[in-house]
Amino acid sequence: MNAPTLRARLLVESGSAVRLAAATLVAKDLSAMGAVTTVEFYAPPAFASALAAGTFDIAIASRGGEDPAEATDGFISTSPRNETAFADPAFDVLARAASSFLTREERKPLYAELARIWSNALPALPLYQELAVDVVPAGLEGIAPTALHLPLSWNAHAWR
Repeated sequence: MNAPTLRARLLVESGSAVRLAAATLVAKDLSAMGAVTTVEFYAPPAFASALAAGTFDIAIASRGGEDPAEATDGFISTSPRNETAFADPAFDVLARAASSFLTREERKPLYAELARIWSNALPALPLYQELAVDVVPAGLEGIAPTALHLPLSWNAHAWR
């Protein structure tokens, strides 16, 4: 009796050479293990619909920022949404509570709990992490790095 064939449906949000490269590597690795992999590319609106349908095995999407409240396309916003089909009422309550605070320090304990819930459920696995290092003189105040790694000088008007 033959073993069943492993099949994987991989959704990719189009518009990025990096996501295309990541999808190619994932498909190649799965193929090396004997899996039959279908890779499908979607424009952002159709990608969101495909995610909501939940009929995929792996999805490669764009998500930005260390601080989800500051990310333009993060999981947490002023009206959190489970666009990756991650459904946990406690997660939604904490996400809404975190977005109601103004400073990172106020949000930090809630984000830690959100990270714990996310890690325990493991609905997503980052394929790579981008390291961003900004160096400034110790006496310079008002520096505010962005979640999307924009030039550090974006808020130079506030430096003192």
